[in-house]
Amino acid sequence: MENLEARIRIELTDEQTQQIKKASGQSVDALEFSVQELEERIAPSGFTYGAIKWTYTPQDASGA
Repeated sequence: MENLEARIRIELTDEQTQQIKKASGQSVDALEFSVQELEERIAPSGFTYGAIKWTYTPQDASGA
């Protein structure tokens, strides 16, 4: 059984560090996620874009 409490550490490049500093005012050298947190970011259980939830409604063959 895999360890869901394991942490994943992503080291940032100098450019990424500067971008985060500019956007948030905080100095960050790396990001850490639990396996569960990273999985949710990579493959979320639902898809929303901001407050808009995209839906698909197929039309019948006549196009009506």
